[in-house]
Formats: sequence, structure tokens, C-alpha cells
Amino acid sequence: MGLIFPNVEFRLSIETNKGSGINLHLLFSPHEADHVQRIHHFLDGLTFKYQGETFRCKRGDLIRLGRVHDPSLLDDAVAHREGVNQFKLNPDDLRTAWKESAWVQEHCLIAVAGSGRDGTSGLQGDGGAWEATRKNIEGLAHIIFTANPKQIEFYLGRGAATVDDLEKKWSGRKPCLHGSDAHEADRVGVPELARRCWLNGDLTFDTLRHAAIEPEGRVHIGETPPRGALPGNCMRSVEVSNAPWMRPNRVPINAGMVAIIGARGSGKTALADLIATGAFGVSSQLSKSSFLRRAAEFLSGSSVRLSWEAGDDTENQVAAVEAEELFDAPHVQYLSQQFVEQLCSSEGLDDALVAEIQRVIFQAHAEAGSAGCGRLFGVAVAASGTGARGARPPEQA
Repeated sequence: MGLIFPNVEFRLSIETNKGSGINLHLLFSPHEADHVQRIHHFLDGLTFKYQGETFRCKRGDLIRLGRVHDPSLLDDAVAHREGVNQFKLNPDDLRTAWKESAWVQEHCLIAVAGSGRDGTSGLQGDGGAWEATRKNIEGLAHIIFTANPKQIEFYLGRGAATVDDLEKKWSGRKPCLHGSDAHEADRVGVPELARRCWLNGDLTFDTLRHAAIEPEGRVHIGETPPRGALPGNCMRSVEVSNAPWMRPNRVPINAGMVAIIGARGSGKTALADLIATGAFGVSSQLSKSSFLRRAAEFLSGSSVRLSWEAGDDTENQVAAVEAEELFDAPHVQYLSQQFVEQLCSSEGLDDALVAEIQRVIFQAHAEAGSAGCGRLFGVAVAASGTGARGARPPEQA
């Protein structure tokens, strides 16, 4: 079983400092029955101007372009290849055509190379004269083709640019994808430095869409796939400061944890509430019977720090929950034990369940472009009779 989808490659009219046009790809979903006809219709509207004439991106015009450039080309196939080679796409024209086609916006992803030879890294230098142009091109793209670790960190907001910088200047974070791009049979599936690209999802085009929405949690580049959850979704430990009642105050978390198991009164719910607090996942609308409410007197000066496998930490004041202050963007979506118990009771089977499902799934991302996916996280509490239940992008290496 495999997945094949159309990948239309263009050279942009902007050259790198090594003399190559920027490499840009249009990746189309193959799941619509008429997708080939739709793609041709869209490509026919793209144009290239040369020697006072306008050439469309269609076979007849490309043959004509090849012959205008080299009148000696009599064979149609040869003239067509030359026309394809000479056709350079203006990124502003692509942006305009993109905005005018609702179908393309729904069924296409734009990827741009990040290399220094034929990618946007080749626009560095000249005292930053091409910096704005580079941001415009990368802002148009959903995906960056690179396996450079520094560039991966940059486009996740962990380098010279913050997540806020990327949102304002690059249209958000970008997943970095990598393929073999082999031109020889013995190099197929053998990328340099064993930088294989792993995607978290089914073998469908939607997995690429989800990667563009959640680059940190959906993509991994390395020799082998990550063990269990991706580093950005996996916690190392939870630590509570200024909590003399908690010994030890730092609790390691097993990779791939799916449940907290313990006897009645051993602190399962307390630990789950604290983990959600450290990840900004606790709603201010907590039940009065929750641990954070009942123990508020002993938590007023405490804070919770979560260490993540990806290497970063998140920290939150426990008092912020009691004060009902606004949180940062949640790193997890948390359904408290009390809320679940209420839903499972005869009185709780109403619209509250639907409303909470919508909150968890759809508030994780903007409605436009969410593609039905959300970053979900749950802390399960065992109930077997013992108790309740992330500036300037780096150079290409």
C-alpha cells in the first residue's frame, strides 16, 4: 500500500546567490476524482513574460516559449523541455492565483526548498538586502524542504525567531520535510546523513496537512522513528516548588505514560491536576471538589514546572488557577476527574459533553485550517476499586 500525489515543481523568478532559481513545489491532494483536471485548470492560469509575450503554463505555450528562446528547436518534445526549463514563476503571481482559487487553497500545500543552492537560504548575504523577499517566499509556504537541525529548530520557534516572530513575519511555524530527491537508482531512499523523514499519521494527504498545522508533534527527521510519542508531546518530569508537604517534590514521568495508578488517597488526582497546571491546561472553571480548590490554602505560593522530552520547560503558578487569571496557550487539553464523573452521572448526560469535546478539539487551533485535528492529552486515573476513577533563519549546512 502506498500514497502517490501530484508534486508540481517550479523555479521562481528570484535567483539565489549561486545563480539558481528558488525551488518551489505545489503538493496536491489526490483524493478528489477530478483533481488532475482541476490542477491543469489552475496551472493554465500561471504566466511567464518573455520578449514582450506572455506564456501560460500549458503544453502549447511551453513549446512556443522553448522555440522563442531557441528557434533551432524543431522537435516538439525538445522545445517543450526547454520551455519548461525557462518558465520561471513570480511568487506574487502565485500568491494572487492562490487567493483566487478556493479549491487550490483546500487541496494544495506549498513547499519551498531551504537549501543554500536552490532554496531560500541562498538569499542570505548582501547585507540583508533580500531578507524581506525571503520572508515573503517562506511566508507563502506551508512546508520547508530541509533536514538541517538548526533550520528545523528555527522554523519551530526555538532559534533566532520566537513563535511570535514566526506568526507575525512567516505566517506561523513550518514543518521541515526531507526526501531523498534521488537522481540515481542506488540513492533512492538513502538520504544523506541518514536523515529520514517520519510523519505521525495515516498514509493519507491529510497527514501532510496536519503536519503543517502541528509541525512539532507530527514530524521527526532522524535515522529511526522516535520511540513512542514525539519529544514535543512527551514529559520527563513534574516538579512543584514551595511545597514542603510534597515529598519528593519532583516526580519523574515514564515515557508514553497513559495512566496514573495508586491506592485510594495516594494522590492520583492531585498529581494529574498539578501536571495539567504546569502545562497551562487547567480551566479556571474548576469544581470545588478538585484538589486545586480543596488544597488552595497550601498551594498559594507554589508553582509547577514540567520538563519535556524536547528539552524545553513550562511553568505556571498554582495561584493563577484560584485567581482565574488568563493562561498562556495550553500545552495540553485536560478533562478533570470531577468533570468526567459529572458527565458519567445520570445528571451529566447533556450538552456539556458535546461542548467540552468541541472545546478540546477545536480551540487547540484556529477554526480556519484546523482540518479537524487538535493536540489532545489526557491523564487517566485508574479506578479498579482503589479510588476514583517555542530573527533570521540559519544558513543551510
